[in-house]
Amino acid sequence: MIKFDEKIVGVWYLQTTETQDWLCAIREIEPDQKYELTHRFRYYKDDKAFDSKDKKNWYRGTITGTRHYVLEVMKPLVQDLKELGAVGEPYELINNGDYDDFLRRFQDAPFVYAKQVSKEEAEKMMEEEHGSAKVG
Repeated sequence: MIKFDEKIVGVWYLQTTETQDWLCAIREIEPDQKYELTHRFRYYKDDKAFDSKDKKNWYRGTITGTRHYVLEVMKPLVQDLKELGAVGEPYELINNGDYDDFLRRFQDAPFVYAKQVSKEEAEKMMEEEHGSAKVG
């Protein structure tokens, strides 16, 4: 799962096939030194936005370098995925320092579906997907 807070640098999305998409986010760990890259491939089982049986494979790693370097690294990665035959156009959303503006733009993205739940429901959903987690 992607953690959204003021440290998020950017989000990328690409529908790779008619039945699969890719989502990626980068968060700052140490300013201009270390970043966390979280991404997943989603394999569609149905057409539901919520309570879907879709399969999601999550991956996480770190990238060292400046913020500029990390953003530049994403360009060929996204281009390579697109050239593998993606059916959609890549979507990139960068946090330029105004986190509230970033969240508004993210919520308006064409691939985002939001569902409000209680803190307890969110913790249960995260636990079911990733073992155990606390919502802060």
